[in-house]
Amino acid sequence: MTVAATTAGRPALRGSLLALGLAVVWPLAHLGPQLWWTVFLVPLLWWGVVDTLRAAPARQLALVSFGAATVAFLVIVGWLATPAGVVALVLLAVVQGLWLALASLVARPWAGHVAGPVVAALTWTAMEVLRARVPLGGFGWADLASAHTDASWMLSSVRIVGADGLTLLTALLGALVWDAGRRFVDAAGPAPQEPRPGLRDGGPPSPGAARVVGSIDAARPQTLGALGVAALGLLLTVGPPPAVGTLDVLLVQGNDGTRAASGAQEDLRIAGALRDATLASVAQDGAPELTVWPENALDRDPWTDRGADLLPVVQEAAAAVQGDLLVGVLRPGPDSDTFRNTVTVVDAQGLPGVAYDKQLPVPFGEYVPLRPLLGGLPPLAAQVPRDMVRGTGTAVLPVAGTTVGVMVCFETLFPEVAHDAVRAGAQVLVAATNDASFDSVDEAYQHLQQSRLRAVETGRAVVHAALSGSSAVVLPDGSVTQRTQLYDVTTVRAQVPLVDGTTPALAVAPVLRGVVLALAGVAAALGAVLARRRGTPGDGGSA
Repeated sequence: MTVAATTAGRPALRGSLLALGLAVVWPLAHLGPQLWWTVFLVPLLWWGVVDTLRAAPARQLALVSFGAATVAFLVIVGWLATPAGVVALVLLAVVQGLWLALASLVARPWAGHVAGPVVAALTWTAMEVLRARVPLGGFGWADLASAHTDASWMLSSVRIVGADGLTLLTALLGALVWDAGRRFVDAAGPAPQEPRPGLRDGGPPSPGAARVVGSIDAARPQTLGALGVAALGLLLTVGPPPAVGTLDVLLVQGNDGTRAASGAQEDLRIAGALRDATLASVAQDGAPELTVWPENALDRDPWTDRGADLLPVVQEAAAAVQGDLLVGVLRPGPDSDTFRNTVTVVDAQGLPGVAYDKQLPVPFGEYVPLRPLLGGLPPLAAQVPRDMVRGTGTAVLPVAGTTVGVMVCFETLFPEVAHDAVRAGAQVLVAATNDASFDSVDEAYQHLQQSRLRAVETGRAVVHAALSGSSAVVLPDGSVTQRTQLYDVTTVRAQVPLVDGTTPALAVAPVLRGVVLALAGVAAALGAVLARRRGTPGDGGSA
């Protein structure tokens, strides 16, 4: 192998190693509270891949980026294989890989340009906005913003700029740090020879010292920019709106995960566990103002013949809590092949009242895309035999003398659901979920991250009610109280703050999202022009 061939191969090797690092670090930011800080390394390593491979063939950059994101998502959402099967997991990971490959190609012409970090941040944020909505309704899991919920100094900025704004700041900081490091190394050049004895004192500075000074100067703008973004994340903050009262809430977690029965018997067993836990709490502490039974608390509709055996259980619990019971129930759809995923208010007589039907179904969880082609694949045929019908309207329910915003399962991923509820008067949010199907501590942790982000963003407490755990009450500052363990049959009783005021994010976030998409589109168009002018696409130069 010639020296020229060896040199030409080094960027490919470095890019591949950086992509491997990205595939490792991205899951770490979402698999435990101790490693939240690794979220800053995700955009840093991605921009490193793009920058390092900017002169390589486009297909090479696309393939490396695709591989990194696909592997990362196979790890992050590996729990999806339990209910949906390996085929659905792989398809989902492949879609996320394609999104990162596209983002890398769009940002590539700007690598090495002084505006590169800004374009990188815009491109990454636009990718997150789009992949959360396209295709098949999108999948926004493992976004940069949600990883900040454990201890990040940037978290409170989400009250002003929203989740997309926090993602933008994170991506910009990572890209600036990479550019600063790369410019420092490029300016340093080859390591200088050791000066001869006798020349250390006096005389002009050594070549090594001059290179260090030059390297610092070369990296100064990006370094100062990174420090400015880090400071902005700390200073761009406002406190949550003040509470105007409290609500006595009882959250009941009733699925112990044993599946001692099957079908109707299992439904009745879980409903009985929820009732018994509810009665025990009332006997000890009195009736609460609001009681929450999570998503899928009732897998059959007790107000139909098919679920009639569940009705006495619901009536007994409703009488004990004196009404104002929120219950997650699967109700019939317009035909036998469909269903509605509903949270309904139940009165003291056990009768249903106003209800919210989930609007955003989960692909391969609540419906099967291309069902004629994929519906027969195991375990989809057994796990998802019917498709969910989308609900309509704003996710708010009048109950217990207040207005409650409702997010069902993965609707916590979509800030607009919570934002619209708050605009409609919600003083508190309920995130009703099941999570039992995934049988994963990682999934439960990641899901709670999203509720914590929505709490800080909206300034509302979130009652995170999971049928199998982990359940918790999230305060408006994002802190968690009384978090339960997975598959414990237990209750959480809390005085939850009620809030009327709004955060700036409710006004800023939609505008910022539109601006980011527009600027990312402009940058993509200008990048294509830059690439054509250079004659070799992606061969970025400095400016």
